[in-house]
Amino acid sequence: MNSSVVSKANKILLIALGALAFAVIIVFSSKAAKRAQTLKKEVYKEQTLAKGCFAFKVFAENEYEKANDLAMLKIDDLIRISDGDYRRLHISMWNIDYLNPEWYNVYYAIPIVYGKYCIKTPQEVCNYLSTSISANQGLDTIYLSVDPYELYKNYYTSVYYDSEILTFEEYLENNLFPIFKENKNVTFKFFFPIKPLSDWAEESDEEIRTTFKNWYTFLMYLRLYPNVKSYYMGNEEWLVSNNANYQEGLRFKDDIGRLVHLYMYDKNDYKVTPPEIDWDLKALYGMAYKERSGDYDYKGFEDKKIVFLGDSILDYAMQDTVSIPGFVSEMTGAPCYNLAVGGTTASEVDEDSFTNVVKGMTKGIAHGRDSHSFFEDVNKDDEIIFIIEYGLNDYFMGNDIFDFSDGLKNGIDLLNKHYPNCKIMLVAPYRLGIQDGGDFAYTEDGYFLSEYVETINYLAQEEKVAFLNLFKDSGITYENSADFLTDEIHPKYNTNLYLARMIVESMVEQNVCGN
Repeated sequence: MNSSVVSKANKILLIALGALAFAVIIVFSSKAAKRAQTLKKEVYKEQTLAKGCFAFKVFAENEYEKANDLAMLKIDDLIRISDGDYRRLHISMWNIDYLNPEWYNVYYAIPIVYGKYCIKTPQEVCNYLSTSISANQGLDTIYLSVDPYELYKNYYTSVYYDSEILTFEEYLENNLFPIFKENKNVTFKFFFPIKPLSDWAEESDEEIRTTFKNWYTFLMYLRLYPNVKSYYMGNEEWLVSNNANYQEGLRFKDDIGRLVHLYMYDKNDYKVTPPEIDWDLKALYGMAYKERSGDYDYKGFEDKKIVFLGDSILDYAMQDTVSIPGFVSEMTGAPCYNLAVGGTTASEVDEDSFTNVVKGMTKGIAHGRDSHSFFEDVNKDDEIIFIIEYGLNDYFMGNDIFDFSDGLKNGIDLLNKHYPNCKIMLVAPYRLGIQDGGDFAYTEDGYFLSEYVETINYLAQEEKVAFLNLFKDSGITYENSADFLTDEIHPKYNTNLYLARMIVESMVEQNVCGN
C-alpha cells in the first residue's frame, strides 16, 4: 500500500479517537458539572436558611455562626451521601457520633454512612432519603432515629421549605410515604427516642400521653408499608433509669450507645407496633411515678465508699453503668469500685482468689477493673462498705467446703484489720439454669450449691456481718432462669438492676450504711 495513503489513514484514525475521547470527557464533565451545580445549590440553600432563621430576630454573632456550622454539617452529609459507595445509611434527630463506619464494619462487614447533622424536619428527612436513593442503586437499609412528635412540631416552624403550606399529615402522604412505596427493595428502620427516665418524670402524665398518641398515629401510617419497621427500647428500665448511661440529652455514653444500637440493628425483640406502644406507655407511667417519688434513690450513703469483691456475677457486664456496682452507685450516690474478677473463688486456689485479692489491695497490687481508681480514691480510714459475693466457681470446681469457708474467713479478717472503719455484707449466689438450679453437684466429688450458701450464712453469723441470700430470696429458680439469666449463669441487664436494688435495700434494712 502507498505510504502516503497509510499516513493519511492514521491521521484520520487519530482524529476519530481524539473526537471520541473529547466526547467522553464532555459527558463526564457534564455529569460532574451537574453534580457540582446541585451541591452548589444545596450550599446556597442551607446558608440562606441559616441566615433566614434570624431574619425577624436579633441574635448574637456566635448564634449565626452556629447556624452556619449546622448548615455546613448538612452539606457535608449530602456530599458523602451523593458518593454512593455504601449499602446502608443512618440519619438521626439527635447526636449519635459514638457510631462510625469502622465500628459498624467490625460487626457487619457492610459499608455505611452516618449523618453528622441532626435532622429536625420531615422535609430534611425526605431530602436525605431522596438523595441517598437516587445516588445509590445498591442501598438496602436506611436507619432513621426520629421522634415523630418532634417532627410534627418542627414541621410547623419550618414551612419556609414549601411554597404551599400543607398539614403535617398531608406532607407525609405527599412526600415521605411515596418514598417507601416506590423503593420496596430498601428497608427503612425507624428508631424511636430512648429518653432518660428523669426527663419523662419532669413531664405530666398528659404530656407523656400526647407524645405517645402522636407516636401511635405515626406507627399506624408506617404499618401500611411492609418494608418499614419500627423499634423502641425506651421501656427497658435498666437502660433509662440510670442517668449515668447518658452523656447529654438523648446522647448515650459511647459504650452504652454502641450497645444499644447492636440491639436495635440486630434484634426483633424491640420491634414495636401501635398496640405495643400502648403497653409501653403504661409501663412508662409506672417508671415515671417511681422516679418522681424517689424510688430509685436511697439515703444514708453520704461519705460512704462501696467496694465490690467477687466473681463474674459482678464482673460480667462490660459496660460499668449497667453492671450491679453501676446501678448501686446510681441509687446511692456513693462512689462504687468494682474489684470483682470473673472465674474467681473464695477458696485459695490462685492469685485472684478472694484472700489474695485482699492481700493485693493492702499492698497496692491491682485486681479488678476499678483497682486503679480504688487506690487513688480510697484510704484505709475511710468509711467503706465491702460487698462480697463468691460461691459459684467454687461450686463449679467442686472446691472443698472447708477450704471455701477458710478462704472467706481469712479475707474478711484481713479487711477488718486493714480497714478499721469498714462494714461488710456477704452475698450468696442465686440459683442457676443448670444442675436443677444447683441442687446437684457439678463435679463427681463436689457439693450442692446450697451447701456453699449455708456456709456463707453460717460465716456471716460468726463474723457478725450482714448477709443477703439471693439463693433463697431473689426469686430466681431453675424453671424461670431464662427470664433472669443470659446463659443459665450470668445476669441480664434488667437482672443487674433488680439485684442491685436488693443489695441496696438489704444494706439499708441491716443498717450497713449506718454509723
